[in-house]
Amino acid sequence: SLEDDGAAPVTVDISGVSTDDQTVDALTFNAGTGELGISLEDDGAAPVTVDLSALDTDTDDQTVDALTFNAGTGELAISLEDDGAAPVTVDLSALDTDTDDQTVDGLTFNAGTGELAISLEDDGAAPVT
Repeated sequence: SLEDDGAAPVTVDISGVSTDDQTVDALTFNAGTGELGISLEDDGAAPVTVDLSALDTDTDDQTVDALTFNAGTGELAISLEDDGAAPVTVDLSALDTDTDDQTVDGLTFNAGTGELAISLEDDGAAPVT
């Protein structure tokens, strides 16, 4: 009923209505045609296909053909195969603070407990197991 219409409320029995069980029972992709197929469990319908072939433009050739690091300048250079572009460089020299003195001064293995203990020179910490 509508508010203030003076009519009694209308009820509808929906107890016999089933739920919307939408479990995917098949999801396929045909690389030859570029079609994605989807079907739902117990829906009684044929699988639906979506043509995705227009998305395959074959322009995403991203194979790295050169990856170099120049320790003198701190630059990493990356180039991609057949992209026709000069290598891209990233200056990593700011990361070299020369404070990472991580020389191992103790390495022991306890066969009884199966623990490997490692300690670093001048770190002021107990060995890590």
